[in-house]
Amino acid sequence: MKVGVTGATGFIGRHVLAALEAGGVEVCALVRNSSTLPDVETRAIDFSDTNGLEGRLDEVLAGLDAVVHGAAHVPADYNDPSEARLCLEVNALGTLALLEASKRAELVKVAVYSGNVYRFGSDPVDEDGPIYPSARAPYYMISKACADFYADAVLREGKLDIAILRPAAVYGPGLGRGMIPRFIARLESRQSVVIKDADGYRADLVYVEDVAAATVTALHESMTGPFNLGSGTTSTPLEIARTLVELLDVPKDLIEVRTARETEPMGFSPLNIQRARGAFGYQPRSMRQGLSDYVDWWRTQS
Repeated sequence: MKVGVTGATGFIGRHVLAALEAGGVEVCALVRNSSTLPDVETRAIDFSDTNGLEGRLDEVLAGLDAVVHGAAHVPADYNDPSEARLCLEVNALGTLALLEASKRAELVKVAVYSGNVYRFGSDPVDEDGPIYPSARAPYYMISKACADFYADAVLREGKLDIAILRPAAVYGPGLGRGMIPRFIARLESRQSVVIKDADGYRADLVYVEDVAAATVTALHESMTGPFNLGSGTTSTPLEIARTLVELLDVPKDLIEVRTARETEPMGFSPLNIQRARGAFGYQPRSMRQGLSDYVDWWRTQS
């Protein structure tokens, strides 16, 4: 099997590429800039350039058996409405164009990344849960939900096998932005971490290598449709900070909790991961184990 990976230079894409190669799979990186992956076969594709996209996709998919679609436009500011158009063009319409090209190329399997697009709540939500992605990062998440809908519509045609992967909040080696690397950097340098909302915000954290492993397995299994890829539970920023304090062995008083004004609870629902467990043996690591592995990697970078 020869597998193409779009977004192969991205955070998740790099790990998927490595996991495929480790499993002896022949890979091809479908990226905008091939110079960043000199040791891998690359083919150029830019989903933000819609002029002639259909023809270019036919060219880059030639000779492939399957594709992992991880290319996406991620806004610098998730709350900027001017990002909505590009999010929809790249993340939604780009995904649809790839799926249509995959049908023409008669690929065996396509894995498409969606996200935690569900309505916020405290109970684990399964793949049939209500979708309501506008509470946080609305323009980005709505575009991912739209891609999810398109993938489901193409799947229902019966002409292409598609695994729709819905990862939660992905973290791990190579993550360059976000709460966890910011917390680690500050705690390592003995700077305080300010927690403004100790209990209101929650997120389901999933380690990037677990997502990559599940992606590779999903390509080889016959199961199709949506699969939640999370840890099955959520954590607050305070719980994450306290765990990092223990792992980094730094003073507890580096955590500063400030009383926030009362607001509606925000964040992301915990994902029910039983479907992925049953379909391809998905076994994510716990939040503590994931943070421990991440800290170990972080220390090798200094």
